[in-house]
Amino acid sequence: MANALFPCLYCRTDGGKRTREHVLQDGFGANVTLPEDVCERCNSTVFSTPDKRLVDFVRSFLGWDDRCCQRILHDGHSLFFDEGSGAWFHTRFDCQHKPIVFDQIVFMPQGKILVSLDANGRGTWDRLRDELNQPNRIDLERLIISKDHDDLRPEIQPAFIRSNAFKYLLRAPDSDDADNLERRLRDGTLVAGWTQEHGPESQSKQPYIEKRLSIEIGDIHRAIAKTALNFVCVTAGPEVARHNSLDPLRDFCLRGGPQPEDHVQELWGQVSNDSLSEFGRSLARRGRHTMLMCSCQDVPVVVITLYGRAFALVRLTVDPVVGLWPDDSWALAVFDYAQKTHRIRRRKDDPAGFFQELAMSTCDR
Repeated sequence: MANALFPCLYCRTDGGKRTREHVLQDGFGANVTLPEDVCERCNSTVFSTPDKRLVDFVRSFLGWDDRCCQRILHDGHSLFFDEGSGAWFHTRFDCQHKPIVFDQIVFMPQGKILVSLDANGRGTWDRLRDELNQPNRIDLERLIISKDHDDLRPEIQPAFIRSNAFKYLLRAPDSDDADNLERRLRDGTLVAGWTQEHGPESQSKQPYIEKRLSIEIGDIHRAIAKTALNFVCVTAGPEVARHNSLDPLRDFCLRGGPQPEDHVQELWGQVSNDSLSEFGRSLARRGRHTMLMCSCQDVPVVVITLYGRAFALVRLTVDPVVGLWPDDSWALAVFDYAQKTHRIRRRKDDPAGFFQELAMSTCDR
């Protein structure tokens, strides 16, 4: 379909084919769309990969879905299920709340070994192998964990997780598996199986399967920012969403930028007590996603919660914009992702309904 009234919300081209753009990604069970505001190229090409990476990040890395909630397991570690390999990996967030995947060796069924390596690749594998070949120097802790009974994903596999030089966590689903792995480590048979000499024809073969896990946080920030601008378009209207004060955010959605914190504040995994973070947590509702567009000291923002947890805050403009975002332009959307239904309340159209919905969000925590 084409829309002759407005250029594309993002690339600003006139005319051309328009396709339905989900305000909140379809992978989150949301069904609110912009039918004519985004061109086919932006929707299907420019934003397809960032949208997928955002959904994968939330559902797999954070574990925020109804199959398995995020669990803090050990010393700040979290558990992440990689659907591509069927393996469970230990992860953590750094001091800036960026996701990090530990170097680790996961023991898969049928004798397969899955190794998560950093950017150094082979050098990391050699380091893991050499350290584990010196068992007397290993500082080893144990963690026995089992999968939730109602989780249909594979059992949590045994693994060695490296947190520092010669410091490892031995993960296993039960004590027998942990005893067996530790015994093999201590008597040297564990690493011996990885260092056997191969014949000339097979010297290039690796004794393990290499798995590179990377989180493209830049694409995730872009998809979050785009979701906020979509929400502005559906609630404040297409003219406001195309206001030139939003051009820096629009450009960030298309191309990213060196200072994403100018636009996106991450709330996942945070325990910050600043007023905006606390406000984001207050909007979270069990079994729901929520999005709130409001103004804070003349800086318009969109607060996003997913799966009943505070997720992100998007600053629509870097600097205050006086007059463009009056208090009555506030809007709140509540998504029931199980039923794929939603409600949108606009303060201007229905003040009583808006504040009633907002009160429900801040009370049902």
